[in-house]
Amino acid sequence: MLDEKRNSDGQDPLVVGLQALSTPIAMLSVDHHVILMANAAFCNVFGATPARLNTASLIDLLPPTLAPMCQSALQSAVQDGSAELDLHLPDAQGMAQAQTLRIVRPAPAAHSLLCEVCASDGRGAGSPATHVLKQLRAAVETLPDGFVLYDQNDRLVVCNSKYKEFYEESAPAMVPGARFEDILCYGLERGQYADGIGREDAWLAERMRAHRLAQDPVEQQLKSGRWLRILERHTPDGGRVGLRIDITSQVRSRQRAEKAEQRLRDAIEALPAGFWLFDADD
Repeated sequence: MLDEKRNSDGQDPLVVGLQALSTPIAMLSVDHHVILMANAAFCNVFGATPARLNTASLIDLLPPTLAPMCQSALQSAVQDGSAELDLHLPDAQGMAQAQTLRIVRPAPAAHSLLCEVCASDGRGAGSPATHVLKQLRAAVETLPDGFVLYDQNDRLVVCNSKYKEFYEESAPAMVPGARFEDILCYGLERGQYADGIGREDAWLAERMRAHRLAQDPVEQQLKSGRWLRILERHTPDGGRVGLRIDITSQVRSRQRAEKAEQRLRDAIEALPAGFWLFDADD
């Protein structure tokens, strides 16, 4: 996701955040339970390489005797939102360790599942959904840029504190379930977007069009003078994930260079005699 903010593997910010977690975690498809992404910790638990996991389902990783119970847990997670499965997996020394496999469907209409492996020792008490979503929020907070995730209905799922810091005026409207358009309107009413002042309706239409396409980067100026680069992409379940990158220093440097070039052109035009400028190749 996000052409200008992908890492060297072409991963999107959500994947980068999950990869940064020490907790073993993976994303699965709802329909066939195929592994869409697994972090290094998850690979280590099952002694599998990322290449193998890319073509595997969760059931493929477990002993055949656990397949029926795993299938049942997956169905429960899809239907009820969460499920747990007790496992005994070998550690680095080959000793069996009690583990709990937590499977969560973040939203009733979500097209992916979150799967976490944790020690069966009472740590991380609370509902599986609460625990895994807490891990997700921790992951996005590690990102240096503003991060936001909207579901397939364009309602806010999660954003990090940097995102709210950038959009200080509209931060009060950023509550889970709020529509993207409503958050935009809240900011427009408070003059948050410099290029939207005096042309609010046209600005809103343009911004919504770019948001729906979620393809090309957008540069956005705020009334504070800050410039942001907006990068958005569609998620597998029909939602949208995005980054907000502070490019204020780059924009100001570019503006200074453009002004300096214009001053040079004006000075040349003011010369009383003809002026030619040749490159090194004449």
